[in-house]
Amino acid sequence: MHKRTFSQTNLLFNEGDSSPFNHHHLNNNNTINNNNNTTSDTGINNSSTTSNQYSSASGINGHINRPTSPPFFVASSDSNHHHTIIQQFSSASSLFNTPLSPSPFFQPKNMLDIESQGNNSPNSSANSRGNNSPYMTLLPLLQTQLVKNKRILYPLFIGIALIAIGLSVFMLVTSGKNSSEVLPIHINTHMDASLLLKGKTFSQQSSRTEFPILLVADRDKASKVNDEKKGTWWKSVLVKGLLKRNEQTGEYSLSVNGKPMEIVGQLVEGSRGMELSELKMFNGKLYSADDRTGIVYQLMITNSGNNGDVQVKAIPRHILPDGNGETTSKGFKCEWATVKDSKLYIGSIGKEWTTGDGVILNHDPMYVKTIDANGKVEHVDWIKNYKALLKAVGIKDKGYMVHEAAEWSDFHKRWFFLPRRVSFETYDEKKDEQRGSNYVISASEDFSHIEFARIGEIISPARGFSSVKFVPGRPTEIVAVKSEETDEAIRSYLMVFDITTGKVLMPETLIIDEKIEGMEIA
Repeated sequence: MHKRTFSQTNLLFNEGDSSPFNHHHLNNNNTINNNNNTTSDTGINNSSTTSNQYSSASGINGHINRPTSPPFFVASSDSNHHHTIIQQFSSASSLFNTPLSPSPFFQPKNMLDIESQGNNSPNSSANSRGNNSPYMTLLPLLQTQLVKNKRILYPLFIGIALIAIGLSVFMLVTSGKNSSEVLPIHINTHMDASLLLKGKTFSQQSSRTEFPILLVADRDKASKVNDEKKGTWWKSVLVKGLLKRNEQTGEYSLSVNGKPMEIVGQLVEGSRGMELSELKMFNGKLYSADDRTGIVYQLMITNSGNNGDVQVKAIPRHILPDGNGETTSKGFKCEWATVKDSKLYIGSIGKEWTTGDGVILNHDPMYVKTIDANGKVEHVDWIKNYKALLKAVGIKDKGYMVHEAAEWSDFHKRWFFLPRRVSFETYDEKKDEQRGSNYVISASEDFSHIEFARIGEIISPARGFSSVKFVPGRPTEIVAVKSEETDEAIRSYLMVFDITTGKVLMPETLIIDEKIEGMEIA
C-alpha cells in the first residue's frame, strides 16, 4: 500500500520579507512529519490567524516557521518593450526647394516625353518650322508649362503622400490605447459570445491596462420565470465589465457596462435549470455550465428586435452525469472550469455529498469531467486529490472544503484553488453559510506538493470565492469573484491580488446584486 507523508518546508518572501505561503510535500508514506522549527517572532498562533497573517497548516504541532527558502511564485520579467513609431516630415519649403526625382509610381508619358525629344533630336527644329498646324504652334508653350508644373506638382504630391502615411501610422498606434473597448456588434446570424470579450486588439502583453470581463449569475430557484403569455422558462444574466490597471500604483478598478443581458433556457431537472456557475473560453468558444442539470452550454449572441440589442442564447453541447458517469442519472453539479493539455476540465464542490447534518451519502461531487476538442467526455476520480488539499491545510476527518473556484496555470504548471468554504468541523447546512474562506491553495500537477496562504481579510464570513482567473499577461496577479447569499441580500464582489506578495491590488468591490459564479477575462 502506498503511503503519503507531509513535510513542511519554509519559504522566503521577496527582498527578505516573510512569505505568506506555506507548502507541503506529499510522498508515498502515510505518516505526517513536521520540521520543528522555532516559532516566528511575530508570536501569532496559526489557529487564530484570519487576516493578512499567514500560518503553517493547522494541526501540525502548532508551530509557525520562519521562511528560509524562495517563494513558490516567482514573478517573471516581461521581455516586451514599448515601441514608438515616429514619422518625420520635411517642411513644405524644403519640399519645394530641394530637387526631387520623379516618383517611380508616376513616370512621364506622352506629352512629357515630347520635351525630351524636342531638346535632344537634331530634327526637332526643322520639323517645327515645316509644320504650320496651330496645334504645333502651341506645343512649345505647353511643353514649357508642363515642365514648370512637374517641378511643383511632384514635390507637392510626395508631401501629401507622406502626411497621409504619417496620419495612418498615428491612428494605428493610438488605436491600441483603448484595446479593451468592445467593438460595436452588428450581427446578422448567431455568433459565439466570446465576441463580447474582444476589442480592437487582443494580446497577453503585460503593458496592457484594460481587461474586458464577462460574469454570469446563478439565480438558484429564482431562475424560474412564469409569464401568462409566454409560459414558463428559466433565465440567467450575463454582465459585461472592464477591469482597469493603474500603471503607476499597480492597483485596479472596476466598471460595469450597461444593463445585464438575459440568457434564456428550457432544459431543467426537477423544475430547476439555467443555474450557471462558470464561464470559460475553450477552442475559441465561450462555455458556461449549469450546476443543476450538468448541461454545458455554448453561449451565442445575435442582434434581434427593433432596438438592435445583443441577445444571448444558451446552446446545449454536453450533458454531464454525476459521479463516474455510469451509476446515476443525476446531473453533475458543475462549479469550476479550466483548460489544461487542450482539454476542458469541469469540477464540482470537491467534497462528499451529505445530508443536512453531515451524513455522507456518496463521493460523486469528487469526480472531475474532461472534454477534448472532439467532444469526448471522460470521468476522472479526484477523491485522493481533494483529500490531499484537506490534509495540506490541516483539516481532519470532520472538516471539509467546498470548491467553486479553480484554475490551472500553464505558466506555473500548478493548480490553484480558492475554496468557497473552509471548516474544521462537521458539515452543517445552516452554519455552512458563515464559513467563507480567504485561502489560496497551490498544488503541483500530481498534487504531491501543496502550498497555501490566506489573502486579505474576511470582511464577511458569508462571502466565499466563486470564480478565479489570472490577469492576462500578469501571471502573478489573480482576479477573483466573491459572492454571498444571506436572508438579507445576495451580492457579488470582485478583488485582485498578487500571489507572490499577498498584496491586495483591488479590495472586494461590489459588482451587482446577483450571485455571480462564473467569470472570464480577456
